[in-house]
Amino acid sequence: MPLKAASQGWLIYRITTRHVVVHLFEVGPLYAFSTLTSWMTISLIATGVTFFVVQPELTSDPVGLASLLIGLAVSVLVFVLPLSGVHGRMVEEKVRLRGEINHHMEKATQDLHRAVSQGDLASMDPLNKAIASLEIEERRVERAPTWPWEPETLRWVVGALMFPVVLFSLQLIIQRVVG
Repeated sequence: MPLKAASQGWLIYRITTRHVVVHLFEVGPLYAFSTLTSWMTISLIATGVTFFVVQPELTSDPVGLASLLIGLAVSVLVFVLPLSGVHGRMVEEKVRLRGEINHHMEKATQDLHRAVSQGDLASMDPLNKAIASLEIEERRVERAPTWPWEPETLRWVVGALMFPVVLFSLQLIIQRVVG
């Protein structure tokens, strides 16, 4: 199962780095990849937890405990690594948009300075509006997320990752109280 998840994760990474068109303000379709990787992660965690519920003595064994920690690490990687490709593409798009905005801002500022120097009051108002619009666009680009997941998806994955840790901790507490 972990090998299948790894191969699917690699496939998602390749698709997102080579074939997906990224629009920074239309990220909805990109969230589908995080839904897929989150379910892959949760299924890996559920499989691992099943082993530890069926064989609770594995938690007292150093090899069993190491397996639990390695399983959690692999689960995190199955969620994050496939999405790192689209994350990189989104960062590139953000940098590209910033460059465009900076180019337009520079030109508008130069035109404004020219209008001030020439005393052309009629063209100053439209230039001020253009600069204000570019500042609004710049703030919007800065706020745009670059990781392709919704907050709820991330909360589900973190919750699923914390479940084995909480379960293991409760088991240790119960063993010490009872035993």
